[in-house]
Amino acid sequence: MNAAWRDTLSRRECAIIGGLWAALALAYIAINWSAIGAMRMPDADDYLRLQQVRDWLAGQAWFDVSQHRINPPTGGALHWSRLVDLPIAFFIVALRPFLGQAQAEMAASVIVPMLTLGIIMALVGAIAARLVGRTWAPLAALAVEISGLIYPPILPLRVDHHGWQIVAALTMFWALLDETRPRRSGVIAGIAAALWLNISLEALPMTVCAGAIVAVRWLLDAKDLPRLQAFIWTLLAAVFVFETGTIRDAWSGVECDRFSTPYMLALALVAAGLGFAQLKIFNGDWRVRLALGGTIALAAGGLFLIRAPMCLAGPFGNLEPLTRAIWLDNVAESKPLWASGLGFLIADGGFALVGCIGAVWALRIAADAQQRVRWATALVLSLAATALMMMLVRMGGVAHAFVAPGAVFVGCELFTRARAQQATLVRVLGTVFAILIATPVLPFMAIKIDAPPPNVGGSCNRDIPALSALPTGVIFAPLDMSPQIVAQTAHSVVATGHHRNHAAMNDVIRAFTSDADTAHA
Repeated sequence: MNAAWRDTLSRRECAIIGGLWAALALAYIAINWSAIGAMRMPDADDYLRLQQVRDWLAGQAWFDVSQHRINPPTGGALHWSRLVDLPIAFFIVALRPFLGQAQAEMAASVIVPMLTLGIIMALVGAIAARLVGRTWAPLAALAVEISGLIYPPILPLRVDHHGWQIVAALTMFWALLDETRPRRSGVIAGIAAALWLNISLEALPMTVCAGAIVAVRWLLDAKDLPRLQAFIWTLLAAVFVFETGTIRDAWSGVECDRFSTPYMLALALVAAGLGFAQLKIFNGDWRVRLALGGTIALAAGGLFLIRAPMCLAGPFGNLEPLTRAIWLDNVAESKPLWASGLGFLIADGGFALVGCIGAVWALRIAADAQQRVRWATALVLSLAATALMMMLVRMGGVAHAFVAPGAVFVGCELFTRARAQQATLVRVLGTVFAILIATPVLPFMAIKIDAPPPNVGGSCNRDIPALSALPTGVIFAPLDMSPQIVAQTAHSVVATGHHRNHAAMNDVIRAFTSDADTAHA
């Protein structure tokens, strides 16, 4: 391990990371210049997110996140977080007096993803500084942006929520590595986890994992109780504030696709139970603390099962069989990683494997107790995120961000060994390999094994603005095309690919997969 280890970034490393960010941002903008000029957004959700912000700025209520031009006159219900709308709206409002509405939207749609890019790089660099040493922090910051699972969510015009999920996840990770201020560690981690949960319930497994980490630390050492209490109590308070502040009647019922009442009650029970942990009886034998922790966990799990047994089927449990088979089962990001093909499994799983191996390696040779605890935390989070990625591709961005410090540690150790070699060729090749293994570059080459054929479609989507010449009405269109119709024309649509409108989605899918008479009916 680097003998000159420091756990904070110096001005030099900050400047390097800042320079790398500026270079990457300019490169991304240049590469996507034509798409930016045409406001040709990468994903259907980006179009709908931009339209949501427009409607809010035009007077739609803060608590009303439905899209009224989906499935009129009922409107399309969404469970998106208003918090993600804030930075987009801020830049539109700030730039509109100088650029006009259209150009302000274009600028905001570039600035916001580039902002998330910078924050992600800074957080990964800060995490790597705490784990590996600040000298290698810039390489870690660069490595994540080379990942094929991280750079797509932060490209220009990607205004959807995926980039912010990675930001929240990394903030939680970074906070959990703070060994000097346990209460602050718990508070920051709790706020970050609550923000992530407000954006998407996908955060729940990793939030539980973070809670388990701090709980085990308390189990092993009663003096670590302040961190655990700070995390759980802050998480409870922050979730209440975020959900109440963004969702009308946030606690009025059971909604399995967001942090609704059953989840909140289970968390509140855990928070209340931790109040007993301050009693002197729990300061001694760890088995007594285990009994308390186990009782709290079982009680919280039981309460959740009693209040929301239907949520065991997941957020998509009420989808019609046809909608599930035609839509959900064919959404690439909702599939297991191995279903994407051998090339993607090697490319995406290979970097995660290197990172996890690096965390194990670092844990074994850690020089002091503080570093052992930090690397143990990193290892558990990396393994959990990698396991989730294997089951759900869209968790890959978080997984690659989490494993980057471990991969950089492998590179650091191999670099040190390579530089010590006497043979020039071995030294040079070893040095190059050490740097490459710390990034996703080498495993990413495997993607060519089963890369899909070039996409020759998309012409229909490019012609969507021409629909504005038609009298305003309701367009019956494929699910993935409909958000762009809503954003680029004044028309309404029957359905988009958003599961709360599953009945309308089912109608669209039935029509497009049926014979002509059935479709017209």
